[in-house]
Amino acid sequence: MLKMLSFVDAIVAPNPNTSCIEEIIDSNGALAPLERLKTLFDVRGAVFMASFLIQPLLLRLSSSAQTESCRALEDMEALRSDKDDILAEAIWNTMQEVTAAILTDDGNHDSWEDTPQEPASIHKVTRSIERYIRLLEMNYRSVDQIVRKAADCGTYAVPAETYNKTNNPFTSMMADMVSCLEEKLTKMSQSFPNKSLGLLFLINNLHSLWQQLHPMYDTKFNMPVLTRKIEDYIDKYLQEAWEPVLARLHTSPSPLQFGRRYFPKVLDPELRKKLRKAITDKVTSGFTNFLEEDTVSTRGSTITPQEVEDMLQELFEG
Repeated sequence: MLKMLSFVDAIVAPNPNTSCIEEIIDSNGALAPLERLKTLFDVRGAVFMASFLIQPLLLRLSSSAQTESCRALEDMEALRSDKDDILAEAIWNTMQEVTAAILTDDGNHDSWEDTPQEPASIHKVTRSIERYIRLLEMNYRSVDQIVRKAADCGTYAVPAETYNKTNNPFTSMMADMVSCLEEKLTKMSQSFPNKSLGLLFLINNLHSLWQQLHPMYDTKFNMPVLTRKIEDYIDKYLQEAWEPVLARLHTSPSPLQFGRRYFPKVLDPELRKKLRKAITDKVTSGFTNFLEEDTVSTRGSTITPQEVEDMLQELFEG
């Protein structure tokens, strides 16, 4: 046990300072300190479990005359407790290192991320944040204790808006990180040649994050907010990409081919199905309403709402 406790000092030795996102995120999109953070969690777990070995022995020896042995165990427990505090501080410092790199925006867009090439792509920073949040959630008890202590000591300024809703510094911290990710994804979406493709990029990335977060018990409070954001972006996408198509559909079905360029490039089957339904409902219901409300203009229409729906399905499959 003493060897394990002495090993703590080597584990918590500080890494060289990392001040920019390139040093935090490697070429594969992995957060460089994540392995270190995982190791810190594992070692702290082992140090914590050591108390279950020491405490029963202390109770047994305290009722006997073995004073020296009892004192030795008390010293060992004090050392274990000190090492636990050291590990907790190292975990918090590493979390701050990662979080600061993610949340810091120095105004240099190119230094923070690679420009996305496809709207269906899940950006490496999104993937990194997903892995980071999963690691924190896997070690929730430890993280919750550490973040609460940091908040109580004033070393972590809990975002007031989210804290008022959750009364939990840890979930507030994750909500703040998700919000910051959305801001940065929005900035990245502006690099696409048109707004529709940028909106698809936002939808794909936020849906990927939603998939990672929604099974987590302690982040469920975020899900209605994140779900509404995704729904809002889908509505904006429909308006931006398919309103122009719908506006010209009463004269010719050819605008549907125009819509092909904005057809959702989506890898996730669940999201793809959802977007297809939203597009179909948007176009067919809009076209039906147009036929019913403007009989003069549509008197010469050569297509029906059902034919429009069939053409959309062909477009989806093509």
